[in-house]
Amino acid sequence: MSPQWVSDLIDGKKPEGYEGKKYQIVEVALKEEDYKEGHIPGAVYADPNKINQIPGPRMVEEYEGIPMEEQLTFWGFPTDENIKKEIENLGIDEDTTVILYGTEAATTAANRAALVMDYAGVKDIRLLNGGKPLWTLEKRALDTEPVSVEKANFAGNVPQNPDIVFDYDDEMNFIDDDKTVIASVRSWDEYLGKTSGYTYIAEAGDIKNGRFAYAGSDPYSMEDYRNIDNTMFNYEIIKDRWEKWGITGDKRISWHCGTGWRAAETYYIGKALGWEGDGVYVGGWYEWSKRGGPTKEPGLPKDAPEQKPEQYHYKKK
Repeated sequence: MSPQWVSDLIDGKKPEGYEGKKYQIVEVALKEEDYKEGHIPGAVYADPNKINQIPGPRMVEEYEGIPMEEQLTFWGFPTDENIKKEIENLGIDEDTTVILYGTEAATTAANRAALVMDYAGVKDIRLLNGGKPLWTLEKRALDTEPVSVEKANFAGNVPQNPDIVFDYDDEMNFIDDDKTVIASVRSWDEYLGKTSGYTYIAEAGDIKNGRFAYAGSDPYSMEDYRNIDNTMFNYEIIKDRWEKWGITGDKRISWHCGTGWRAAETYYIGKALGWEGDGVYVGGWYEWSKRGGPTKEPGLPKDAPEQKPEQYHYKKK
């Protein structure tokens, strides 16, 4: 949704596609200070460490002595019970129209929150195109007072839409399935196996038969999908680059990255293109490497359609 669409909603108008239901604007902020310094009027704060994932240790050496069973829970979805509780605490039920946004760095976090809510069963989820960067660039008002909401009652069990999330066993079945594409939403060096990209993932590499799906300059960037104002690239640009790597709408796409945040963003781009039956392997390279799943050979596959990715708005490091 555009900033004007959200602004019209706040002003009590009925923007195109809005059915007049209760709505909730949510800022998914990596730091609560980002929200407190200024948020869209009426927006509530969502902590990604509560709604998006079960956070784990940030350094590889900190995993020593932690049972593997527990390690495999880190960076994945919260429990279904906790997902339901966090959604309710945001004042959201299955029929609430939800608008998610974040800073540039938190745009993947907003997409991941969308995936969690989608999985739970929220029926109408929107993403603010451009997020807070475009909102402020257009000099739209921000509030600094925290917003509190009445806890909602999310009817039914969670998940109501489990098929959009793939697990390890699903991915094992997909890697040699000619009707499925393993789409690697990772930086070039991660895909080539030069770096794991994370301080808490020891091994470099990628999933067997992974096809490069573009991402950005590092595990926390998505320049390959964003204009300089943080809006999403034109669909056709994205679609053309995916097609080079065999990522097409006539196949099932299993999107993955390191822990499933970047992959959530590409999942929703595919959905916007009308692709159906796709999903996110949330465990990503973190789980795959922990479990010792089959890996692709380091470097480019023999049939790679390009020797380096097209780069548009990469920032100078």
